[in-house]
Amino acid sequence: MIHEFKNNNWNEIKLNTNGNLNCFDLVEIVPGQIILTTRKGLYKYSYSKDGQGTFMKLNKDKSFSKDENLEMTLINDSINLFLDSSKNIYTVDLKENLVKFSGFNLSKVISDDPWSYTYNPVSHNGWMKTSKGIFKTSFNLKDGFTFKQYPFFKVCLSELSPGFFAEGAGENEILWIGSQDEKIYRYFIYFFVWVCPTNTGTKAK
Repeated sequence: MIHEFKNNNWNEIKLNTNGNLNCFDLVEIVPGQIILTTRKGLYKYSYSKDGQGTFMKLNKDKSFSKDENLEMTLINDSINLFLDSSKNIYTVDLKENLVKFSGFNLSKVISDDPWSYTYNPVSHNGWMKTSKGIFKTSFNLKDGFTFKQYPFFKVCLSELSPGFFAEGAGENEILWIGSQDEKIYRYFIYFFVWVCPTNTGTKAK
């Protein structure tokens, strides 16, 4: 459903749809064009100022999974990636109305275990939490992903929830991580430990 706020009131705009698409997630990649993830695959909704538009299913140039449901993740300021059940990574070409295989796969990193990803627009870092640890990541369509693992010892990773958020930049960047038992952890990316073996003092980073 689409609602319009006009004259201090919300009103539903009834769309001319062809059946129920069961949308899981959506993103407006460019103004007037929304990508929707559904059980039937990815759809593009192109609409005008009145909210009315048309739906078009996007075909895949390569298909590695029979499952049409692709998972959508915002990787950085401008790139949305779509993953199938085999962890193959796709991008969307709106001009060709095509879902294109990027050539990259995340199965070695995230396998079949639960994982979470968050992007920090302030630091421009991506952060991934898997059963193997916490990683700072970057991505481009030429080289794929790079990973730098960070230590996490105090809590078993299996106890953490999908809740995952990053804020700040540089030495002030912090991860907020939820747990399955209603706790929240604050993870400092950079930290300082002061050691004073003599009167002159020694600082260790």
